[in-house]
Amino acid sequence: MKNFLSNINCGLAAPAILVVLLGAPSPALAQVATTMDFGPMIEEADADRAQLRVADAEAAYQRAFASAPDDPTILVRYSSFKRTLGDYQEAIALLGRAEQSIANGAVLIGGPEYLELTKGITYYRTGIDNAAAVDIFKTFTAEYPDSAAYHLHLAFAQIGLGDNASALASLQTAERLFGTQLISYRAATLALGYAKLGRHDDVTRLFGRMQQMENVSEAGWAAVYIALGDHAAALPHLESAIANPQDISGATNVLYFLADNIFHDPALDSPAFQSLFVRLRGK
Repeated sequence: MKNFLSNINCGLAAPAILVVLLGAPSPALAQVATTMDFGPMIEEADADRAQLRVADAEAAYQRAFASAPDDPTILVRYSSFKRTLGDYQEAIALLGRAEQSIANGAVLIGGPEYLELTKGITYYRTGIDNAAAVDIFKTFTAEYPDSAAYHLHLAFAQIGLGDNASALASLQTAERLFGTQLISYRAATLALGYAKLGRHDDVTRLFGRMQQMENVSEAGWAAVYIALGDHAAALPHLESAIANPQDISGATNVLYFLADNIFHDPALDSPAFQSLFVRLRGK
């Protein structure tokens, strides 16, 4: 469970349904999963979302939601989708319903940790409660100190609180733990964090590492150019990423991370970027 949870939304959107990503779930988990009929609908919704077919994804999530409106797994997954659409208050409300459903005895695939993880990501990605997000990810990093993803999430929440010294330490820890596994979307999101902290040399260094990688998505290039402050160079990459979704790890996550603009880059609020984010979210 630890590996699954620590890699969810590392840059930062929702994963495919748990039993699919785990491959070989525990016997208990497999027994729970086989009693549920909404799995294929969630898988369909996730696939549509990855290809930025927002209307189709919404319809699939709605079908799953209608089939079991009090199921906490559906509620958490649907909440993550709503967050990517920018429907932040609805995302928070769905998480509250999931929490109440679990309190009433319902079973969440992934367990309570999955709910806490999703809450933490939602809190800092929306800016609604960075302090709560910091508390959540401090708990996770204490329990799983070797999880680079948790340290990265913690850094973003700390930046939201204005605790830049702690955020820098968390970013550096995350980068060290990623090590040779630093694929492009991780490098791009790290670069955005370093840029917010004014660490231009670190951004440039990560840009150099990305130039040596075999698979870098258009979304990844857009993010690192934004981190470098070259918004003009970022725009065509961002437009290409939205027009032609790529089957590269984390590509969709980076797009929604940029759309959330958690670091309040004024350039991302400009009409040029906002028109692309409207297309991304299908609104």
